[in-house]
Order: sequence, then structure tokens, then C-alpha cells
Amino acid sequence: MALTNVEARENGGINLYIDNDDAPGPRAVTLTNITTSGWSNALGDRISSTGAYIFTLGGLNITNSMFDDHTSSGLDIENNGFAQPVTLNNVSSSRNGYRGIEVYAFGNIMFINVNANNNSAAGAYLDNCRLSGSYCVGTGMVSITAPAPKFTSFSNNGG
Repeated sequence: MALTNVEARENGGINLYIDNDDAPGPRAVTLTNITTSGWSNALGDRISSTGAYIFTLGGLNITNSMFDDHTSSGLDIENNGFAQPVTLNNVSSSRNGYRGIEVYAFGNIMFINVNANNNSAAGAYLDNCRLSGSYCVGTGMVSITAPAPKFTSFSNNGG
């Protein structure tokens, strides 16, 4: 599944909802140039709950995208069942009412030039342990990089 050049704004709920969690096996999801915004100029307030909610069994690659100004999280990812990579490259998620970015995965989580600033809770919450009872069943690593002259920033978040 691939989406390119999509803008989703002011939908009152979840701006972008992707679910291929029921696929018979891993199916990759690629998002490029996605913009979600929960801000309503008419109301002068945030009205959309989540920027993008993505459930997938396959790898996920998000590039050149923004998930800003939602009442809950900007970007919520659940990569279930297989140790597939989640890669965010040149992504921002700011001024959200909860977390900027949430990732739950069994495989690698890679952030390249990611910014999550001014969110009410954590800028980014990354979980690739995925507890089963008291055992960590995830197999991946977490990598956060910013090749010069770009940068990665998690600042002014609520915690």
C-alpha cells in the first residue's frame, strides 16, 4: 500500500486511518508527502483527535510528512505480528494534545531527521520490546540519526 501527496485536515476524528493488520502476511505501507492537521482556522482550536493511525503487519516507511495540531497523538503506529522495520525519514509531529509519535513494533525502529516538539506528553514513545507476560518478545533496535546538516529534535514536550 502506498500513499503519496495526501492532505487530511479538520476531520473531527482520525484524519488518516490505515489498517492492513488482517493481511495474510506482511504487506508494506509507504507514505510520502503526507500532511495531517487537526487545527481549525474557523474555530481557532484543534478538532481532530489523531493525525494518522496505522495498523500493519508489514514494514512501514514514512517520508517527508507532518502530523501536527491534534487533540491526541499526531502519529500512532502499531506494527504487529512480524519483526518488520518502521522507518520515519524527515517527519515532524508537533503541538499535539498527547504524544507526538507513538510506535509499537517487534522489529527495528529508525528515525532519520525526525522532529517532535511542543507536544503535551512525550515527543516520541517507542516500544519494540512488546511484552508477553514478563518477557520481551521484540527483536529490533531503535536508531535515531540526523545526517548533517539536518537535525532531530524532541523539545518542549510534557513528558
